[in-house]
Amino acid sequence: MTVVVGPGGRLKSWPLAGNAPLSPAMPRTVELIGGGAMSYAQLYRTQPYVFACVNILGRLVGMLPVKTYQGDDDDRKRLRDHPAALLIERPYPGGTRSRLMRAITSDIATHGASLTVKFRPRPSAPPTELWPISWRYITPLPGKERPIDGYRYHGPAGERIFLPEDVIHIQWWSPDGGAGVSPLEPLRETLATEVAGRLYARSSFENGARPSGVVTHPRPLKKEQREALREELQGLYAGVDPKFRIALLDGGLEWRQMSYSAQEAEAIGYRKLSREEVATVYNVPQPAIGVLDHATFSNVTEQHRMLYQDTLGPWLDLIESDLSAQLIDAEPGWRGSGIFHEFDLDGVLRGNPRERSESQQRAFQSGQATPNDLRRMENQAKIEDPLADCVFVPANMVPLGPGADAWRERVAGGGVTLRDVSLAAQQFANAVEKGIIEKAEARAMLAAAMGASAEVGSPIAAGDGEG
Repeated sequence: MTVVVGPGGRLKSWPLAGNAPLSPAMPRTVELIGGGAMSYAQLYRTQPYVFACVNILGRLVGMLPVKTYQGDDDDRKRLRDHPAALLIERPYPGGTRSRLMRAITSDIATHGASLTVKFRPRPSAPPTELWPISWRYITPLPGKERPIDGYRYHGPAGERIFLPEDVIHIQWWSPDGGAGVSPLEPLRETLATEVAGRLYARSSFENGARPSGVVTHPRPLKKEQREALREELQGLYAGVDPKFRIALLDGGLEWRQMSYSAQEAEAIGYRKLSREEVATVYNVPQPAIGVLDHATFSNVTEQHRMLYQDTLGPWLDLIESDLSAQLIDAEPGWRGSGIFHEFDLDGVLRGNPRERSESQQRAFQSGQATPNDLRRMENQAKIEDPLADCVFVPANMVPLGPGADAWRERVAGGGVTLRDVSLAAQQFANAVEKGIIEKAEARAMLAAAMGASAEVGSPIAAGDGEG
């Protein structure tokens, strides 16, 4: 029986509990060399470099803080107690943000798509729980008026259909227009060859790590003699423990090699190529999954930054965008509120404190950033002072721009000494020379600072002198 779960549909603590056996909704397998097939889930469990790539993506995304803001990039406020923020931090009873993000990322990395079901306390209310469901048990139902009319789930609770408004469906692009393409799709031949290489190595060790061959005799042997000889040779030389024993063949017996060794078959080279292709498809730097063949201290450090910027960047953007579109904008109570979620990468990309401090100091002293710009980079609260939105020029850091009115008022009020005004006059002269401000504006600002007097013998204050 198919159960359609609409808004607010909720029965148990684990909403999809039941006794029916789990069954993959669609055949998502890779055919193996020599027959047989392995599902994507089996490939994840048995292929070391697929396991490593999926885990490195899932764990790194899972460890990043997800912060909830309201506003825009220029003026935003951190929300800590808003239901949308709490929903990500504690998505379901006993669940955490890390588990949710890791489940989403790992499912996409394995199957090309993920599904998270929203559960509501009552119809039309914002969701209070988010439950990730393995895409392995999901079948999208194509729609006539929209791309997907629902999602069929095959699981312990039997078969259920979830409506698009009650799920968050995140996927990679697909040329067919359906569900996203799994990264394992382009790796079909690579993984089939890798599985065959591992079986080749296992078979080689099970048979004494020797190339298979035949034992010949110049005269025909009776069936009993052949069986006895085979059993004797198998008992002496087959398996891993008896490997490399010396073979003694008498009575005209002769050994003839019938296959290539692992080195001759280039099995090792194929396996190295397989791990490189897996890392390439997942866009993961090889040192991140333990491949250190060409690693040095400098390039490993740089590839660590590449891992967060080039590898994780598209993943984080995909998740952030779909959370905004399918979680915030899809809920009438949150739509248009300016709320959004954002991964915080500062902890992994900020560099050491000394380098970061020096970089910010250069940006401030060269006029590239205001104090509030720098505070925004650090996710700190904005300073409610006009001077904090001013660009300061070098030397004595005279503010320029609209906020400089406050500075002039302070000077006129006696908050600045004549020495300060003298230094300001020199700086104004430099600013005029560099074309930062007009000479008339510099005169007006200096005059205001001096209380419209000529107490400082500056060329600008005195008249049309140069500088």
